[in-house]
Amino acid sequence: MIPNSEIQFVEIDNCKIACIEKNKNSNRLIFFIHGNSGSSRMWTKQFNAPKLSGFRLIAIDLPGHGSSSFSDNPMTYYSPTGTAILLSKAIKEIAGSHPFLLVGFSYGTNVIAEMLNFGLKPNGIVLIGSSVMGEGYGMEKVFAQTDTPSILFYNETDNEIIKEWFTNELILATEEDVQNLMNAYLQVSLDFKPALFKAAGEGKISNEILALNKLNIPVCTIFGCEDKLININYLDNLPFRVWQNQIYKLPGAGHWVNIDKPEAIDPIISEYATEMLTIASPA
Repeated sequence: MIPNSEIQFVEIDNCKIACIEKNKNSNRLIFFIHGNSGSSRMWTKQFNAPKLSGFRLIAIDLPGHGSSSFSDNPMTYYSPTGTAILLSKAIKEIAGSHPFLLVGFSYGTNVIAEMLNFGLKPNGIVLIGSSVMGEGYGMEKVFAQTDTPSILFYNETDNEIIKEWFTNELILATEEDVQNLMNAYLQVSLDFKPALFKAAGEGKISNEILALNKLNIPVCTIFGCEDKLININYLDNLPFRVWQNQIYKLPGAGHWVNIDKPEAIDPIISEYATEMLTIASPA
């Protein structure tokens, strides 16, 4: 769990969703959604960021990840749609009538876009290392072409391979950062990746680009210039509204931008959240 935070569980459809929280007295909410084979601990630097200390921060563990429960129906609840249904219900229950922001990383950006199909109405969205898809934006366009297989696409069990992979992917990370990502990876249900990629292979993913477009709010979109997993230019034609009419591409950061460059990304999230949640607040 993230230090100096609290944990609560929201039970949705017999699945316990773990939510790590900080600053519970604030009425300005930011939900953080991690990616494939991660956990809420990847947001530790954001939870400790002075720039974000005025917000109620809530990091969610996806089902089958971190402290959330494993599903006895993985083909349903580990699919993008199934996960989106669970998380949209959990977020609605936690947020109540308060305005809130969604911050997603990698596969977490897909989950956010899928949640828009289930009545979730965020006041702002931040996409970090986006992998959102839609018509004309398939996997071949989203993912970078590389000869090195990604352990995010299969269940690797060799600790040394896992450690070496994360060490090579992160740009400015510490040994602790690598260990946190490695520990999260090893916690994930072995049913998760087969279920996720079976759903993807069968086309059980919505037009996420269209869902973001229909939301009709400016989306803050951030990539790391040294990202080895994602083609960071795939959204350059701006298929949905982007905040400040630009896509942020931060030098010296890889796919895990929030870990590599918290000093660059935290002020962006803070400024965007302040603007979007102020607009949403009653006069």
